[in-house]
Formats: sequence, structure tokens, C-alpha cells
Amino acid sequence: LLRERAHLRGRQRVAAPVRAAEPRVRARHQAELLTLLGQADEALGRAQVGVSLADESGDTHEMIIERAVDAWCLHQVGNMTEARNRFQEAEALQEKLLPDRPTLFSLWGYRFCELLVELGEWTEARCRALRCLRWAKRGHSDSDQKSRLGLGLLDEPLARLSLAEIHIAMSEAAPQRPVQSFVGQQLARALRGFHKASKREFLALCHLAYGRWNRLTGQTEEAFRHFQHCQDLSNEMGLVSLQADRHE
Repeated sequence: LLRERAHLRGRQRVAAPVRAAEPRVRARHQAELLTLLGQADEALGRAQVGVSLADESGDTHEMIIERAVDAWCLHQVGNMTEARNRFQEAEALQEKLLPDRPTLFSLWGYRFCELLVELGEWTEARCRALRCLRWAKRGHSDSDQKSRLGLGLLDEPLARLSLAEIHIAMSEAAPQRPVQSFVGQQLARALRGFHKASKREFLALCHLAYGRWNRLTGQTEEAFRHFQHCQDLSNEMGLVSLQADRHE
């Protein structure tokens, strides 16, 4: 199922203007938009251009973000090893910049957790998601450097969605494993957060996770309803649609 989500994940942060002022930022958004359109190889090329331009600028924040985007694009084409290495490069830069936050957070941390889940590294992913949630609840008001790497109101719901997805994936991989009730609580709070931030692209992903959780708990009608919400939002935003039969 995680691989089936590759195109839907392309919606992340695509809402930002593609025609950004800075060429490196433009390259980043083009990479994400191309992923949305299913042009993964071309997206990867644009992401790597973004990394080069960020390095030339010497802006550490951009160097972190561009590497995280490149890592995410590598993940989309199935290059797990290079994706992990790229995420770790971004993380090493962040640790130097923000010693009190040595691991990626916000959208970048969420995407790293997605990769770890697909690699079956549940414990590491869960620890990171919990850390992201703790930091998000604390906020970034004490540091402009932290706020430049975060997404404000989206940071907490992203962390909650990540936690829920990790436990859902664990239960899908081991059907005999009991589904923890707190998953529903995390999803409900994530959904409220995305509504508050008016980010439909993240709402679609949250509904997808809700449908997976409902399916695991035997709530077939609710699962269908959430999958349909996900499909409708995907269609409204012009995202690559999920195939309905993947949720049957």
C-alpha cells in the first residue's frame, strides 16, 4: 500500500507557488509538482538541481530542505539506500545548525518516517514521530532558524498523522497484532489540524490513513467513506487518483 501512495504523496507542499523568486526554490517546487504528475525521473533531476543551487548559495536552511526533497524523490523512484543517505546528509546539517534538534522535523521528518516505515524500521520511525510531536507542541517561537525549517500549524498534525500511519503499517504487516485505539485519536486530531490550516492535500492523506485504520478494525462502511473522501479531494486538486479497487 505504501508504494501505491507514491503519487498521492506528491501533493505535499505543491501548493506553494512553482514560480518562486529563487531558482533553487523553483527547482524544489518543480520536483514536487513533477512527482505529482507521475514524472518521477524528471522530478529527481530537478530536485538534484535544487541541491546544487542550494550548495552554491551557502544557505544552510535551503541545503537541508533541498536534500530532504531530493531524498523524498529518490524514495519515489525506489532508491531506498540513496534516499536514506540523503536524508541523513540533511540531518547532519541540521544537527550543526540546531544542536537541540538533531533529527529532521516538520514535513521533512514526516517524509523520513515514511521511508523508515517502508524499510520496516518501526521503532526508529515511532521514536522520531514522537520527537517531532514534542517539538511541534513546544513551537518554534524561540528561534527563527527553527521556524524556517518548520511549517507552522502543520507541524503538529503531520507528527500525529505520522504516528498513526506507523501503527497502521505495523498492524497491516502483522494482522495478529492488536490495533491500538490511540491511532483513532491521533487521526482525529490530525484531521482537525489540517482543517484549521486549510490544507486539503494533507486532508486527503489523512482520510486515506483513516480508511486503512477503519479497514483494520472491521469498520467497512467507514473505511469506504474515508477512501471516497480521499478520492474526491484527490480529484478536486488534480492529483493522480487512487484506484478504488486498491481499497476493496
